[in-house]
Amino acid sequence: MGSGVRDPLEALLGVPFTDGNEVQVLRNGVEASPAMPAAVRTATRSVDLLCFVWNDGETTEQLTAAPADRARHGVRVRCSPGA
Repeated sequence: MGSGVRDPLEALLGVPFTDGNEVQVLRNGVEASPAMPAAVRTATRSVDLLCFVWNDGETTEQLTAAPADRARHGVRVRCSPGA
């Protein structure tokens, strides 16, 4: 991702990006609900999860279970509930 996009996003989120990561734009909950837990479950080195909306339901359960599972397998996990 070029610095023209990266720098403003890092400033907005307050979290620096990690080089080598892949970015996929998810435009709504229909796209995000299956993709986010699936991506976390495939992590081998680290998970940095910043999520601004948490609602009761299956997706939230998966988004809390998947990082916990990865941490048990030695993956560095950092989660923030957002603001």
